[in-house]
Amino acid sequence: MAYGAAVKNGQVLDAVVHVLDAIDVNRAAMYADIVSVALPHTAWSLVEARMVRVTYDVRSEFLYRFRQRSRAEGAARVILAVLAARGVDVPIDLRAHIAACRSLDKLEVWAGRAVTADSAIDLFD
Repeated sequence: MAYGAAVKNGQVLDAVVHVLDAIDVNRAAMYADIVSVALPHTAWSLVEARMVRVTYDVRSEFLYRFRQRSRAEGAARVILAVLAARGVDVPIDLRAHIAACRSLDKLEVWAGRAVTADSAIDLFD
């Protein structure tokens, strides 16, 4: 890669994040998708790490949404894993509903209920 040294010290990756920061959210999502395919997997993983780093002070709507979406997707996976580990059947429509949720507050409530729920529908009471 022509910019290998710059990638290692973060200059190119910081530039990618800066550009995504500076444009509207829809365009940033499209460009992020394009860049994620063009960059080697390792380099894109470093960009993603910059976007979701807990200590990073998120300044843009794009990065905030990306971070929130990542957290919500992770929470949904945990809820489904807890239910599966407990042998609770989750119908496909409820699985899709859980996976599509982006409210961390709602997902936190559901996660607490997943620990004791006898059925998947008990999450939503």
